[in-house]
Amino acid sequence: MTLPFAGSTHQDRAFVATALHARYGGPAQDPVREPIRQLLDDQAAQEARTLGLALRLAYTLCAGTIELLREFGLTQAGGYGCAQGAIGEQFVCWGNGCSAA
Repeated sequence: MTLPFAGSTHQDRAFVATALHARYGGPAQDPVREPIRQLLDDQAAQEARTLGLALRLAYTLCAGTIELLREFGLTQAGGYGCAQGAIGEQFVCWGNGCSAA
């Protein structure tokens, strides 16, 4: 990555690269990530992957439209989660015990 981030470290760039890898569908155990494993501890790598997956979900829900994204909310309880629109309809669920459609 050759982004002009003044003062960013190799670890900072590895974090961004890991997040973008997840955002664009890279698997968690992808061999291409091997060099980055030396730069990030397990917690930082998981946080970067979580960020990337959150970015992917946000884009999936609103197709890159900020106005639509503002209308969504996420909830998690009891081992499952749901995405909700502005008027409360549930349309995306994941995890155990999800009862919404």
